[in-house]
Parts: sequence; structure tokens; C-alpha cells
Amino acid sequence: MKIRENQRKLNNKAFTLMELIVVVAILIVMAGAAAVTVSMLDSSYVEDSERAIKDYISLGRTKSMSVSAKDWYITISKEGSDYYVSLYKVVEKSAVIEGVTQQVSETSLVEQKKLGAKVSVAYSFYTSPNTYEMRNIIDTMKLEMHFDPATGKITKVKYGDNENADAVAAGIGYIGLKRNDYDAKLKVFFNTGKCERE
Repeated sequence: MKIRENQRKLNNKAFTLMELIVVVAILIVMAGAAAVTVSMLDSSYVEDSERAIKDYISLGRTKSMSVSAKDWYITISKEGSDYYVSLYKVVEKSAVIEGVTQQVSETSLVEQKKLGAKVSVAYSFYTSPNTYEMRNIIDTMKLEMHFDPATGKITKVKYGDNENADAVAAGIGYIGLKRNDYDAKLKVFFNTGKCERE
């Protein structure tokens, strides 16, 4: 009698096969939900960055045609681990330098937006007929796109100190955005100053 009572007490302390299956099933569901959440966050950050770049290209185009300035341009740059899209305006001002009045260019930051967390940005250069070379935007090399004040089209593209006239002549460039396994590619039309998702 005492032996049976001891066996019952021992059996009550162990997991049954059914309890083990339920625990494993719950863990699988939780892991799946976490993976979906991470994937949704990745896509959200990339899509926010995509919208910001599109908005700034549109804003640069609009400002160049409506607000008088010597130059309007946007940059996509990296500072530390963060990427930024910025809109700049260049105006000419009179300045007295060593007793002589001269025209001086003054550049001012109009607006700036930080892109999504841990989103990496690359720009695709036109290198030869139908060939595009993707380059990461790094701390020392920012991408610049300058707008024509009469038409709003992109007339000059620079990466670091290098101007890429072939890219403008080709009429198309690409901006790649990536976070983990989620990525997007924007197609920039230099002749119209517009961009869309490819």
C-alpha cells in the first residue's frame, strides 16, 4: 500500500507527454511570432526610409522651381551608424572681402531627416552601357543630387567628390535600401527629377 502511494507521488511530479507537446507547441508559436515581428520591423524601417528619400527628391524638385536660389540639392549621407537625407539651398550674397565687394555663395541646410534604424543605403552608378555598379554610402562619401531651377530635373549627381556625368546622361540611377533580409530599390529618373520603387 505504501509503495503505491509513493509511486503516485513520484508520478505526479513528472511531465506527461501531452504537457511536453503543449509546451513545445507554445514555444514554436512564440518563435514564429517573434520572427514575423522582426520581419515587419525590418520592412517598416526600409519603407519609412524609402518614403523619406522620395519626399526629399520631390521637395528638392519643387523648391528648385519655386524658390529662387543659385542651387538646390539633396544629399544622402552616413554619420556613424545612421543615414540622413538632407535638403540644401545655395544663395549668392554680397560680401566685403578686403575692402572689395564680391558675390559669395552661402550654403544652408533647409531640412534633414534621419532614415530608419540600421537601414543601409547604396547608390548604383552608371559605369558603361546597361551596366550599373552598386556602391555603399559611407561616412566620407555622400550622394548629392542637384536640381535644375527651370525644369526640376536632376542635372548633376555627385558621389563624394566625383561627379558622374554618365549617370545623368543615362537618365536613370538607383538607390538601394536594406535592413537584414528586407530590401527595396528606388529608380531615380534624372530627366524628370522623380523616383519610384522598382
